[in-house]
Amino acid sequence: MLAGYCFWPLLLDRNGDLTSLLGEGSLNRVQAYYCAALVCMMIGMVWTRGRRLASPKELSPWRSLAATVSVDRTRRRLVRLSVVLGSVAILSYLTSIFNVGGFEAAYSVYKGGGRAASGYVGEAYLLSYPAALIYSLARQGRGFRAVDWCVVVVMLSPNLLQGTLGVRRGPLFISLATLFVSWVVSRGRAPGLLRTGLAISVILLSVIFLWTNRQSWFADEGGGPTRVGLTSTLLPDTGQLSQNDYVSGVGSALITEYYNAFFWGKRWWVDLLIRPIPRQLWPTKYEDVGAYWKTGGNPTGFEEYEQVVALGFPLPAGHSIGVLSDLYSEWWWFALFFVFLLGRFLRWLWFKHRTIGQVWTVIFLGALGLCIYLPTQSFSAWYQRFLVMAVGTFVAWRWFIGRDIRQKNRSQEELATRGKRAPGGV
Repeated sequence: MLAGYCFWPLLLDRNGDLTSLLGEGSLNRVQAYYCAALVCMMIGMVWTRGRRLASPKELSPWRSLAATVSVDRTRRRLVRLSVVLGSVAILSYLTSIFNVGGFEAAYSVYKGGGRAASGYVGEAYLLSYPAALIYSLARQGRGFRAVDWCVVVVMLSPNLLQGTLGVRRGPLFISLATLFVSWVVSRGRAPGLLRTGLAISVILLSVIFLWTNRQSWFADEGGGPTRVGLTSTLLPDTGQLSQNDYVSGVGSALITEYYNAFFWGKRWWVDLLIRPIPRQLWPTKYEDVGAYWKTGGNPTGFEEYEQVVALGFPLPAGHSIGVLSDLYSEWWWFALFFVFLLGRFLRWLWFKHRTIGQVWTVIFLGALGLCIYLPTQSFSAWYQRFLVMAVGTFVAWRWFIGRDIRQKNRSQEELATRGKRAPGGV
């Protein structure tokens, strides 16, 4: 967030080109909103309402993890659960790949991949992240053996392949980060600074390498202008500023502001209530509810000529606008309140991880990994993936592990009751 909304515009405007393209007043207004939103998000994540940051019931990260796997039977059930979730993810991925004719057909085009007839099948590959994390919980305190590394890599293979062959930054980043975090969880202790720095460097360099070269690899298939080299990516040609993601985010906010066409929660309502209905049951669902942004190729919902009228140039098709611009288009300046709530929600997940652990640890770590979509795509790209991952993980956890946890709690309550009844019991 700091790089995308603070450092990045400074680099783009190093010669004043960004100001000339968007106008000083418009650019300053949107950037002021960006800075205010970042402050609100940080306040949401650290605000304690006058209480101490640490709760008396709060566990250390490693004790909260250890509380999940206190008995060997729970470890076996965790392995079984991770295998089930990983198998569902792999089958979902393979189904979508074979639907388009196999791997060659899927990945011979820019940003390629599979396609599923049902959105539920198409998004189930996200369960590979919690599958790997749950498997690492089963190994907590014991470390990874060679066979464990192979199992985790196989579980993450749908996202690793989508990130590498499909040249997608998000899946590649989350997959590599999940590998590192899974190894950390399996060890049961924090790694040293050197190992942590090396792992983060490898992850970032891998993503930057993919980002730098992906358009040149698919230039003949419409991958966009060729960009070769790190400098051309991090310090783009000012002649192509209209193709930049930061410009797309500011431009999207300015277009919505120009036409006073804020969505006021309609996109959320469509995503949460209309999108889950299968197309087989309601083929024209988006047309019937007026979700015109779903039926076109531009997420702003404005035609190219409307963009030119508002900005003076059109935004690139399929552009990424980022979470702050996305929320601004939805709620105007009231988006600051929702950004604050996002920070509070992430803190709440962290608190659940530190006080309860168990499935909340998996959901918390998964939510953090998916946060890469907040600055690089949109809020909907984050929360839709999070809902699929969190709901699927929570339901499966309750089915496989919940019985053991409830039985353990009942046994502890019975022992405590017997101790109170016994003479001299404590």
